[in-house]
Amino acid sequence: MSILYKILPRGLRSNALLLVVVTLVSLWSAQAQQGKSPSSAATDRVFTDRLKSLSSERGGRSMDCVKAFAKFGSVDDCARSRLEHRKPFYLAYSGPVNLPFHFSYGVAADAAGDVFSVTFHERGFPPVVLNRHMRLMDENHTRVVECIKPIKLEPTKEGWLACLTPVNGQASAIAAKQEPIDTSVCAVLADPAAFNNKLVRIRAYYWGNMENSTLNDDRCHGSLWLGFPSGSVPSPVVAYVSSGNILGSEDAEGKRIPAIPVSLIQDWKFERFEKLLRLNPTEKVPLIGEPVQHVTATFVGRIDAVSPQVHEFFKNQPPLKRPMLGFGHLGGYEAELILQSVADDANVE
Repeated sequence: MSILYKILPRGLRSNALLLVVVTLVSLWSAQAQQGKSPSSAATDRVFTDRLKSLSSERGGRSMDCVKAFAKFGSVDDCARSRLEHRKPFYLAYSGPVNLPFHFSYGVAADAAGDVFSVTFHERGFPPVVLNRHMRLMDENHTRVVECIKPIKLEPTKEGWLACLTPVNGQASAIAAKQEPIDTSVCAVLADPAAFNNKLVRIRAYYWGNMENSTLNDDRCHGSLWLGFPSGSVPSPVVAYVSSGNILGSEDAEGKRIPAIPVSLIQDWKFERFEKLLRLNPTEKVPLIGEPVQHVTATFVGRIDAVSPQVHEFFKNQPPLKRPMLGFGHLGGYEAELILQSVADDANVE
């Protein structure tokens, strides 16, 4: 999973950077071993056997396109030709050589025309599927994702052949025109997936410090991460580490509906909200930082949320021990609100 460092224009002190590095090392150590890793001599065999199994489970003789590419001109041509004629195949790529663990990626297709992207991680994945198209296999060392039809194989920037998920254009156009719905922090936290890629209007209070930017409601436990469309966050935050989740939603067939576009309206209401955040009477303590005052307002924006599978998994995970599958700092939040506007006068409690 990619890790993105968010550093705001205010800059980052050396001691703050040290905190982020230490946090990352601790997080990686906590997540790394989901099960006993196979020996280095066995990792390639586990991955290759999985590719062969997936490609041959509907019958037919499977072909390794990496070895047979000369008959077709290239590995890509082999895969596309076999897919067009409903003939099973598989291909595998080795991960970056500079990683401290074994990582592999490949594609497998069976005789029925079903295609799967397959990722192997020597240290194991968190024990939860991220969506309804994913399976975990080989003691959580392998993620298998079913490609959405109609299948289209395209090379990534690394040159690896991958499935291109089709977009539902009609549903995307409808989503982009939606009006905000009135809801609450508590309602979103109770069922995050029901609000994913929806425009909402929420009355809540903001709480933040050096690493966190949250919307809260005293009627329930938990918070929403608050971010801006540019990828930045309100001024109290100096730096945070994000999980870099894929945004948007999907239709019943699995076709993508891109994240609805949001532009930040920086009018006098937004400026008042930002000003109140900066009126913190207590000087920040190095590394930790005092939280800002509770600033209450009505916020309008897009909700990005985890899947139902991750939501159920998080119920049994303490916040500080959650894998980086959510949003906000260290992926610890089940949903985020990307701010479009502040709808009324902000005030300080």
